[in-house]
Amino acid sequence: MPVTEFSATGIRDYNVATIIDPATPAGAVLYRSYTGVTSHPQGPMRAYYGVGHDDPSILWAFFDFESVQHHTDFARE
Repeated sequence: MPVTEFSATGIRDYNVATIIDPATPAGAVLYRSYTGVTSHPQGPMRAYYGVGHDDPSILWAFFDFESVQHHTDFARE
């Protein structure tokens, strides 16, 4: 059964608009990180991220895995 992991990370020292724009240096790092994790053989099937509506200093990320076992295997690598 598919499972979604989510995380909340505080954004510090960056303009919120630039952290989610892959054309900016900070946004490029974030984009490469999430692209890299989803291209890993044991990585999640999909990854989504964005800033919170009520509190844009929080970056929310969601990672879809095929199963809890798939997630566990990835975490062990």
